[in-house]
Amino acid sequence: MIARALVAAAAAAGLALAGAGSTSAASQYAWVHESFNNDVCVANWSEVTTGGANNGGYTASVVNTWFNNHCSQHIPRPANSVRVRTDILAFDLDTGIWFVCWSSPYAVNVNGQYQVGTYYNINRYCNKPGEGRWYANNTLAEAKNIAGSWRGGWLASGNEWVGPAFAAAATAVKPKEPKIGIRQAIERGDVRTGSPTGPKLPRSFFEGKTAAPPALNLNPAANVPTKASATPRP
Repeated sequence: MIARALVAAAAAAGLALAGAGSTSAASQYAWVHESFNNDVCVANWSEVTTGGANNGGYTASVVNTWFNNHCSQHIPRPANSVRVRTDILAFDLDTGIWFVCWSSPYAVNVNGQYQVGTYYNINRYCNKPGEGRWYANNTLAEAKNIAGSWRGGWLASGNEWVGPAFAAAATAVKPKEPKIGIRQAIERGDVRTGSPTGPKLPRSFFEGKTAAPPALNLNPAANVPTKASATPRP
């Protein structure tokens, strides 16, 4: 029911589905907190995609909140009660190391918003000039419940190759996908910060990012926010 509602809302708003058109995307949409006692339910949309400005690629991180009747109803939320942030992880082909190349601040809602999103241009933050990388996006989506406590969790996108800036995505050289995904790298404590030679990050740094997604995953065709209430791309 929720998946159908998201698709209908996206069509009504004129939003393109993830992966449509000339771009490709690796995205996940899942519940990161559920409650059927008229408390908050939190959905997390985490994506890394090609395209965008100068074919430079970008990440999308969106938190959606629901209430009532088995998490099927949006309700306006008070200011500062819905928030989202992201870590962009890049894979270094020379060393075989995943590293956090950008950590965003929180984006929070204003009065009445039940959804918040952020979009970051990858080539601006992470790519070396003239080079491409494999990327993954790790999103934290949270909302305050009725008692005022934050509820939510992390969700990682899949891997996506983003070519160098100003290069056509279809012609950019695309090496083989990393054999070790970011969840496995996190579990091993092999993720570094800032660069492939930066300090290793302990698993605890990711605050449960390696936990399995909840059993209820929405249809991938519904991997779009219901309304683009997002901050502008930098």
